[in-house]
Amino acid sequence: MNQNKENKELAKQNWKNYYTKELQKINMDQNPIGQIMLKFLDDMNDHLNGDYYTFQRFLEKLERVGNLMPLSPLEEKDFSTKIVEGQVFKCSDRYDSVYQAEDGNWYDDKAVCFVNATGHRMFIYQGNTSSKRKITMPYYPDPEVRTIEE
Repeated sequence: MNQNKENKELAKQNWKNYYTKELQKINMDQNPIGQIMLKFLDDMNDHLNGDYYTFQRFLEKLERVGNLMPLSPLEEKDFSTKIVEGQVFKCSDRYDSVYQAEDGNWYDDKAVCFVNATGHRMFIYQGNTSSKRKITMPYYPDPEVRTIEE
């Protein structure tokens, strides 16, 4: 049991050394945002006992929130009726690209994200190349990423 505690402490220290050094390399330790990041990482490291696998799962959730994407599947109860340019839609109150059209089908206008050679992300709605997809409920938005050549 003592060995397990020592391993956790070593993992915590190794992780702390790593992220501290990385933030220093980009001078993030010298500004207020960097200090917030460092405190956040320290707190998470302490709370998770150096378990950065669990931290990675947490970051996936945090990234979704940062991208205004839901953390749980959308359900029909997450929609309200809206009239847009004379058409009636059920629009998601949690993720604005998902809706039910007058034809009764559900769609996600951002189901496919296109990325060019420079890493620029875009959504396209013309010709055979479209970001829009027909979907079913419940629905967990997880855009397909496709690389395009310009």
